[in-house]
Amino acid sequence: MSHPAMPSFRPRLVAWAFVLLTLVLLGLPQDAHAVARIQGKILATDSGEPIGFADLLLIPADTTLKKVGGLTNADGTFLMLAPAGTYTLQIRALSYTRKRIERLVLADGELLPFSTTLAPEAIQQKEIVVEATAKQNSEASVLASRRKAATVGDAVSAEQIRRAPDRNAGDVLKRVTGLSVADNRYVFVRGMGERYNSTEVDGVRVVSPEANKRVVPMDLFPAALLDHIVVQKAWSADRAGEFSGGDVQVHLKDFPGKRSWSLSVSQGVTEGVTFRDRLTYASGNADLFGFGAGDRAIPGIVGQIAGDRPLTLGAPPNGFGSVTLQQVAGQFRNVWSPTAARTVPSGSYALTYGDEFKILGRSVGLVQSLTLSRSFERRDEIQRFTDDGRVPDSQYDITRSNESVQLGSNAAVSVR
Repeated sequence: MSHPAMPSFRPRLVAWAFVLLTLVLLGLPQDAHAVARIQGKILATDSGEPIGFADLLLIPADTTLKKVGGLTNADGTFLMLAPAGTYTLQIRALSYTRKRIERLVLADGELLPFSTTLAPEAIQQKEIVVEATAKQNSEASVLASRRKAATVGDAVSAEQIRRAPDRNAGDVLKRVTGLSVADNRYVFVRGMGERYNSTEVDGVRVVSPEANKRVVPMDLFPAALLDHIVVQKAWSADRAGEFSGGDVQVHLKDFPGKRSWSLSVSQGVTEGVTFRDRLTYASGNADLFGFGAGDRAIPGIVGQIAGDRPLTLGAPPNGFGSVTLQQVAGQFRNVWSPTAARTVPSGSYALTYGDEFKILGRSVGLVQSLTLSRSFERRDEIQRFTDDGRVPDSQYDITRSNESVQLGSNAAVSVR
């Protein structure tokens, strides 16, 4: 009885083994090298402090090997793995001199301890100029100035002005100790009269716009235009010697930063005056804006005829004839009696505008304001006249009605 021959698996197994051995050999590197280690720490020469995150580079002498790079840790330590061989270690760090260590030999399977230092090196760059101006309007700077001042004074910062609902500089100065504000506009320092006080705006001495007063009305400056205010209550060598009571130094805004504008309107009621009749006379509408003085001007013929002499009846050269006086009187307006008019509420209005723009590459700041205030007042007086100085022989009841109008404007241009 015969059996079929069994297939032989030996040649097939030999073929598979040959293929696997070939793949293993192909996967091995053509030139395998043993691994070595180098470990150490990098310190600064001047301070001895560790240099963190310094750049390390191992450059092999054998050009067939690859360079090995790394960074130091935050404490300046490092550990690098590289094939055995001879290397040059290059160390670089910001603000330190570059360093190279030649002919470092890394042996197979060994750890080479290595530590070194780097010398500091200044970074050379172009000059940078930074310019800044100290803020003089903040509350902290104002308090610091008051502490260092050699004289007694007070100040109101820009932060205080922004927080308060004040309309103008007169309202702001009401909050300063030792100051009194009359008629909401005239400032008196330590109770002394107006002749002892002075006012300056941005370092320029300002005269009063009113002919019979020396003090400057503070309602000319809206609160939105103020940077800060300084009040000096005693004289010092750096100030003008024309005051003995107080010196009010008003500082206006120079660069608003961006275009801005504000409108302030306020109305006031005076007891016994507002909505009641007051005495007035026929005049032009220009009185609403303070330009009605022309209706009350003395005719030009008075100066032509009289000059500096009083117009009295008498013989020349000390007097004038009746015909001449009648001719002069005929030039005056025929208004001799007052009329009654309803008194409207007093009002104050302020318009402020500011802007900043570029001209020829320079910043130009512009701030300006326009203010208008109108108020009414009534006073009842009694005048008594006597010949012997003891018993009055005549008495007059007098009622005075005053209307005050003030139109003001100021502007400032600054170039940085």
